[in-house]
Amino acid sequence: MYKIAAFAVLFAIHLALPAQTAPPDPRFDVVSIKPNDSADRRRSMSVTPRGGLRCIDYTLKDLIRLAWDARDFQIRGGPKWLDADRYDIEANPANPRQPYADDPLRLRVMVQSMLAERFRLKLHSETRDERVYFLTVGTHGTSLSPVGDAVDHTTSMRDSKGQMFATRIDMPILARNLAALVGAPVIDQTNLKGVYNIALEWNADEVAPAADSASAPSLFTALQQQLGLKLEPGRAPVEILVVDEAGKASAN
Repeated sequence: MYKIAAFAVLFAIHLALPAQTAPPDPRFDVVSIKPNDSADRRRSMSVTPRGGLRCIDYTLKDLIRLAWDARDFQIRGGPKWLDADRYDIEANPANPRQPYADDPLRLRVMVQSMLAERFRLKLHSETRDERVYFLTVGTHGTSLSPVGDAVDHTTSMRDSKGQMFATRIDMPILARNLAALVGAPVIDQTNLKGVYNIALEWNADEVAPAADSASAPSLFTALQQQLGLKLEPGRAPVEILVVDEAGKASAN
């Protein structure tokens, strides 16, 4: 019970953190928003060296995820077009600062301000008792061996369909990435310290803990067979973002 409560508190702090710790009132000075009606659905997001933001084929829901560092399952409510209407956005600050990689909290607050101004976005957070998964060590122990103590934030995780490869990540980061795959919060209860190299492959059509495919296991089975880890279902308090109001941005 202690771990569940601790998770709820940390999750609440995590969502509120950008607005509380970034420099006061950071904003984009020039923002261009254009509807994207192309049949090309290749999305991209990049941050310029001077702290600007470019998003191609992004929905308002995508932008909310970016601004609050949230997952799909954390975002509730809002109009039907929230995850349908797509936009190309270019935003630049009046006084360029360090790029996103060095100052991610500042960028998130700038995106929050942009969404409030251009999409008239209003939302609130609340805690709800939700379905979750607990990440635990399997019955026969894990096959993972630590490769150090400190997370290397310069290395990236490659997460493609049915594959996950990562270097020097810890269990909370693994849990966060698994959450995106199973569509629910994943709470680390492995008690594994240090950082690890991860290589995981599964049948992308068998994410749920169903019977194994003849060609490849489900994600749940692959975790047990390849890493010695388990995802166990349960319930816990989860911080949710509820969209109260939003309007379509006018093109410029």
